[in-house]
Amino acid sequence: MKKIHIHLFLLCWTLVGTVNAQDCLSILHQAKTAYSSNNLKQALKKLQDTETCDYKNALLQERQALQSNIFKAIDDQRIEAENYAKRLEESAQKVRESQNETQIALRKAEVYVDSLNVVLENLGKANAACEVRLLLAEVERNQQELNFDVAVDKAKAAKTLGALPDAVDLAYLNLSRSLLSHAKEDLLQKAYQMASIKIKSAGELNVQPDSVAAANRALQRILIENARLDIMNSNFEAALEKINAMENLSVSQDTVAGIRFEIAFCYTETGQLNRAAALLDSVARLRNNDSARAFLLKLAGRVPAEQAQVLRQARRQIDPHRDSILTARYISPDFRQIPSGSIRAGDAHGGCEVTVKSFRLATKELTFFEYDLFCVATNRPMPPDNDWGRGRRPVINIDWYDAVEYCNWCSKRDGLQEVYSIDKGANAASLSPGARNEAVTCNWSANGYRLPTETEWEFAAGNGGKHTRYSWGNDLPKAQNGGNVADEATKTKIPNLDIFTGYSDGFLYTAPTGSYLPNDFGLYDMTGNVWEWCWDWYDKDYCTSNKERTAPQGPATGTDRVLRGGYWLSSPKDCLVGNRFFGNPNSRKVSIGFRLARNYP
Repeated sequence: MKKIHIHLFLLCWTLVGTVNAQDCLSILHQAKTAYSSNNLKQALKKLQDTETCDYKNALLQERQALQSNIFKAIDDQRIEAENYAKRLEESAQKVRESQNETQIALRKAEVYVDSLNVVLENLGKANAACEVRLLLAEVERNQQELNFDVAVDKAKAAKTLGALPDAVDLAYLNLSRSLLSHAKEDLLQKAYQMASIKIKSAGELNVQPDSVAAANRALQRILIENARLDIMNSNFEAALEKINAMENLSVSQDTVAGIRFEIAFCYTETGQLNRAAALLDSVARLRNNDSARAFLLKLAGRVPAEQAQVLRQARRQIDPHRDSILTARYISPDFRQIPSGSIRAGDAHGGCEVTVKSFRLATKELTFFEYDLFCVATNRPMPPDNDWGRGRRPVINIDWYDAVEYCNWCSKRDGLQEVYSIDKGANAASLSPGARNEAVTCNWSANGYRLPTETEWEFAAGNGGKHTRYSWGNDLPKAQNGGNVADEATKTKIPNLDIFTGYSDGFLYTAPTGSYLPNDFGLYDMTGNVWEWCWDWYDKDYCTSNKERTAPQGPATGTDRVLRGGYWLSSPKDCLVGNRFFGNPNSRKVSIGFRLARNYP
């Protein structure tokens, strides 16, 4: 039998630098030649020299193939050695004189096998290091290409190999920093969903926990603030998108549920019932409210008006307190009963005595919150706010026709009888481009919402029979006992303007409704903030045009409608309760708004 000489050796490597690709090819060729000559020791040595090569995928595959062939040849020799040892052991049992030789061969075989296992183990480690280097190079390339999801996966794969731990840790740190840096850029670009994903990925790397937590908090704050701003601007879809972006973050479920609840409220009141139902169901699930979910099951087969009532019941089941707040904010103005009484009306000094029947008047001017909901529900453009802010500020840039259409919409929504009949085809021939000249008639016995008459307005603003100079009283305004009028701050903008000297109301333009103390009837902003549309056509001679002195309703025809109350730029004389103003019913100005009235009872 041919005797096989087994060479035992242990390879140790010291990395001294990176060999270029051309030299690697040459060394690999020499290793192949040695392997072909069955010089496995030389082949392994040459293979060792390529361990520090700057690998590309093809070169790595060629090296791994050669390594596999060498290992197989070595393994074949090991198997042959084991077989040989086995035969020697069998011979030893039969031939005592060869026992010593057989034992020696067995010991050599054992040493050879042990040494070979060490070689294989070291070669395995070297191969793992090569794979890690290749993976980290791909991590860096993907990171530069902003392909972060792939970069994170490659980095995790490199870590599982267990080789080159310091290099892997450095790659983790650099990748985490890059993710957080680009998340910050996403925030500046308002790409909130992308920022959320990057912050979540950085958290998975778990190398900068404090920085990730800070970024998480910043994103949460921005998302919540912007979602609330979107809601204030009636951009409910944008608000919902930001809330959905929070799903990748550790944000309070109560906060998410609260914002979704408000969006669902607005969807309900603007007729988007399916969207409202889906959001309310998600809020009910978050709060484990099975009773509310049971209400939602009653939607099927009902007409829209009935579905809206079911959704309102579900809202009250989920969060009655929040529902009450939102109802007051958006759809249910607070009214005060104004008693009947008499005043001398017509100009600042009182022109003729008139009697007012008891009626109800809204405590505050109509807000953007309320009017914007009407715009969304009726698919009409929302009036601009001149960048002064929306929400609780009085709605501006709406004409008289907008006001009466809101009154009718509000009445219909609340199941009341509409006060106004609007003939949109009437007087069409007299219209100039962009103007409206519709015939509007008033049913004075209807129980719905309407505009006050100017006599009702003056009686309520002047505290009834007292008929004070201003809504807050006869004295000049002081602190909160005043209104939003021309003040010292206005003087800095318009030096020659007549102002309330020594008084500052805190707002240069419109103020949120209810910012000052109410009058005796509990009415806010009856002096200043915005002029308010009244029902009446304007006639210069108030007393002649109001011959009926009990609950007068103004002349039957005219070209302008009455405005009352002054606005944020009004001088003291223009703020007097008895002063009368007028405007074309098509006028949309930053100084004009309105408030609602109703018959009593």
